[in-house]
Amino acid sequence: MANHFPASATFAPDRPAAIARSIWITGGALSGKTQTLVDWFQGLRDQLPPGSRVLALAASSETRWALMERLAAVGWPAIDCTTPLGFFEQEVMLFYPLLAERAGFVPQFPLLLRPENEQELAGQLWGPALAENPDAPIAQPLRERAVRRLLDLLQLAANSGTDLAEIPDRLVQGLGPAAAVELPGNWVDRAGALIVEWRDWCLRRGLLTYGLVSWLYGHFLLSDPRYLDRLQRRYQVVLADDTDDFPALAGRLLTLLQEGGAWAGYTHNRDGASRLGLGADPVALQPLADRCTDHLDLGRANHDLVQRVAPLLSTVAREPFAIAPWAEAWPPTVQVLTTIARAQLLRETAETIVQAVQTEALQPQDIAVISPGLDSIAGYTLASILRDRGLPVTLLGNQRPLISSPTVRSLLTLWTLVYPGLGDWLNREDVAEMLVGLSTEPDPWLATPEPAATGAGSIGTEAELDLALPDLAETSPTGLRRAIDPVRAGLIADHCFRPDRQRPELLPVEVFARWDRLGYRATMAYQKLRSWISEQQQQLRQRLVRSPLIVLDRAVQQFLWHGGRLDPAELAALRELLEAAHRYWDISHRIDPQAPETETIHKFIALLRRGTIAANPFPSQVLNPAPSGITLANIFQYRTARLSHRWHFWLDASSPLWPRGGAAVLFGSPLFLQDWNGRRRTPDDEEQADLDRFDRVVHDLLGRCRDRLYLCHSDLSVTGQDQLGPMRPVIDASELGVGN
Repeated sequence: MANHFPASATFAPDRPAAIARSIWITGGALSGKTQTLVDWFQGLRDQLPPGSRVLALAASSETRWALMERLAAVGWPAIDCTTPLGFFEQEVMLFYPLLAERAGFVPQFPLLLRPENEQELAGQLWGPALAENPDAPIAQPLRERAVRRLLDLLQLAANSGTDLAEIPDRLVQGLGPAAAVELPGNWVDRAGALIVEWRDWCLRRGLLTYGLVSWLYGHFLLSDPRYLDRLQRRYQVVLADDTDDFPALAGRLLTLLQEGGAWAGYTHNRDGASRLGLGADPVALQPLADRCTDHLDLGRANHDLVQRVAPLLSTVAREPFAIAPWAEAWPPTVQVLTTIARAQLLRETAETIVQAVQTEALQPQDIAVISPGLDSIAGYTLASILRDRGLPVTLLGNQRPLISSPTVRSLLTLWTLVYPGLGDWLNREDVAEMLVGLSTEPDPWLATPEPAATGAGSIGTEAELDLALPDLAETSPTGLRRAIDPVRAGLIADHCFRPDRQRPELLPVEVFARWDRLGYRATMAYQKLRSWISEQQQQLRQRLVRSPLIVLDRAVQQFLWHGGRLDPAELAALRELLEAAHRYWDISHRIDPQAPETETIHKFIALLRRGTIAANPFPSQVLNPAPSGITLANIFQYRTARLSHRWHFWLDASSPLWPRGGAAVLFGSPLFLQDWNGRRRTPDDEEQADLDRFDRVVHDLLGRCRDRLYLCHSDLSVTGQDQLGPMRPVIDASELGVGN
């Protein structure tokens, strides 16, 4: 069943309908597609009239930086380089008054919801409806999963141009009873109505999600003659890199630009489609090739791993017992590591890497460890062993929950001490952690000595008070140290913290009978913290603080900044905390301007404690350099980052997860592809899709491995089960001495 966008006519009759010149470049990984596209544009620039504007689209934010750097070398001044979704968002924001007129809602300044805000608000809106189940009550985790599924369906429908009212019919036709597993009760039949309710609720309040951005752009802007006329006159050239990872909506945009007379250059990776299942639709982009006047096929990388190993692995995946045809062709550039237990496999893999760096003239940045699902245990074990041996390690796309940062938890604890009514979030362990985290100071050997205090009741000199307990603080690489170490922080929390639901309080240090054992620096740091909290509370009573965000920013400046001497991990966590807090407050005030600040803080802390926000600030870095150490990544992360290395280590090579998409495939995504035939998907369809995905993964990864491949296998997986994936026959053959 095909997906259809609103039909459009040619709204620029003064522009030629025929394409003067366009090119479709096809090739595998590292075949030179992007550079060929840039070279084509370099040769085109002399034919362009002055002032011509260029739209350059990349598949992801990572590849966008690389494309920007290459296009910058051409020297053309007017280039807009972005991603398809970034362009949709830009256009929706720019033409929001026009959208309000077309859709019939009151225009407000639009606010983009982050995924965690989207999940929370949609759950609140749909809560009463999703709780209604005539058969049995549905557990909260199932309800939260159903909310996420419905929001994903909105994004899939918007990217494919599917009408929202068709969603229930597609689920019933394509999945049948299996749809009720993910959407229990009567939610399948109500999916379209619930999504429409969410859409209208957001638009009335000026709130946007990524799904709504795509829906507004495809449903209204691309069918509006006024917008199309401006769009086609704005851009004279369009460049699209890695169109195999573009959604169908982007194909419609590119088609309209070509219809308007724009010069067009496209690249397509035949082994790509890494985002298939997340909205990408390579089939929907294929008609662009028919519109191009020039076609260039660069083929695949020309080395043994691509030309010999990739076809053999694909054959074995489909015919596991056909060992003889490929055994003799197995090249020596492929090695196999086999163990019984997975823990032993991790150790042997790490030792092989260390030995290779020491004896093979390899640099750490020449090695990548790739797994179909790099779990936390494997990532931590490998990183620890390699770092202990002096090798740097980069965990690609490592997004830990923001609440896992001690610095973030310390700031949240400080918040609860400043504002009333938040004592339920506090315990002594939190207070002790805050005392350690917020007592950073420059190294005392580099700082000016503190003056000695005298007189009755004074805290004494540093020399007098630092004798009782040893100094446990260590200087960090940034030149900072903790004035309060964990031992002293525990003593202070046990004796000087008074818990209370409404007004928790830090008591004077003299409440502790043996406060003289704390030491001079710890005592001064504690008193400084107490004084700061009292000052903020006084300003709150005088209504001199307009927002809790001001208190948060003051805390960062007072206790953490120290002239910017923060390590990158802490800095990323702080930036993400401030960005998330600002966005959350903007959205909360848009929904309920009269909500008490304490209630908003309470909800924000609850959101963080659920672990739904990761330390991934925007932009993560101005430039996107290649990893400087050994790369650890899963398949999806490695392919979307478009990396390449000399040596690959494929961890859990015999895992059945290699052909599966896992979390990179959204619920119901095959039903929104251009080539869906409208029939119910069968197990044979799923098996064929997995084999096709495995074929693309193998060819793509081997195209990014230049010298040597290690297949790392353990008989037992992390769960203790046998691993019987598509590459298991290769492992068994190696143990029998067949091939290499």
